[in-house]
Amino acid sequence: MFDDTIINGVPVDPTYYVRNSTLKNQPELELWEFIETQADSLYVKSSLEDGANLDKEYEATPITRLDINEQDFIDYMMNNQDSCQKKYYEMRPYHKANAVDLMNFPASVGYNHRNTTEYNWGLYGNSQEELKELLGGKAAFDQMNTHYDSAIVRLLVYMPGQNLPWHQDTLNGWCREMNHLNPDYETGYCDIGKIKRDLVMISDWHWGHMLQMENSFFPRWKSGEVYEIPKNVYHLSTNAGLKLKITLNVSGVELS
Repeated sequence: MFDDTIINGVPVDPTYYVRNSTLKNQPELELWEFIETQADSLYVKSSLEDGANLDKEYEATPITRLDINEQDFIDYMMNNQDSCQKKYYEMRPYHKANAVDLMNFPASVGYNHRNTTEYNWGLYGNSQEELKELLGGKAAFDQMNTHYDSAIVRLLVYMPGQNLPWHQDTLNGWCREMNHLNPDYETGYCDIGKIKRDLVMISDWHWGHMLQMENSFFPRWKSGEVYEIPKNVYHLSTNAGLKLKITLNVSGVELS
């Protein structure tokens, strides 16, 4: 018997989102229908109205580089399959919502459960503390200028052929979990400082690995490099290659 209980926005069962995915029943969007219905029009219109454009550039420069070993994370994944959450990219309760966002934009242009699969760790069991230690413990967070106790991490893995479509990071999830720090979503601050999100590259860049921020593509990153992911800036990620693309998100409060 499956448990579909949701506590504070998080399903008790890691398999919840796969079992209850609306994308699993999404019919294939064929080229002819895409053209006839102008399927991309609302997605593009909403993005432009929300601050995206086709001109602004983003300089992806590493903040720092951690001393990590990719194989340690692969071993962790294999040894902790029971605490992995597998899901597809579709509208969730924690995503930014307005009237037009009630439509699942990625699905409207042809994304589905076959091309948006994500494996992630950080929600279940002891994975939160285990991943923090795997990164290097408090010393690593000091190096990233992030308050250790405020940090929430997520290990994200995309297999070849999988995508994270055009979207914004809202930090709503962090605000929900760190509600005791009185986060202000609009200002991006809480009781102890500025809220931020960084991206740690676990695997080296390889053929077909792509990260786009605004209208710029990330350089050929190296394992351990750390990049800032600004709040409410549109971006996307794709693995059109051969090897796993492994990254880790760190959401927390700046030390200074």
